[in-house]
Amino acid sequence: MRTSDIAPNMRPEIALSWRRCRMSGLEPEAPDLRIEPDEVDPRSRLVAAAQPVLEQLAEQLGDADYCVILADRESRISCYGRRS
Repeated sequence: MRTSDIAPNMRPEIALSWRRCRMSGLEPEAPDLRIEPDEVDPRSRLVAAAQPVLEQLAEQLGDADYCVILADRESRISCYGRRS
């Protein structure tokens, strides 16, 4: 599968990421994310530091569908946002 087969108007780095997902058996168009509320730490220092950037990102995305996950260096989820 070529990256251009995934989505012709997609940026190459995103298409490559989607290709890696598919090669791993994942479907990036419809992620099956199951995040329990007790797994998220919304009061962490990481979230406090990232909050202005996350707010700016949400504003730039406007009405687009998106999913953003902020994780620390140990892959613990600190913040999760989604609109679809």
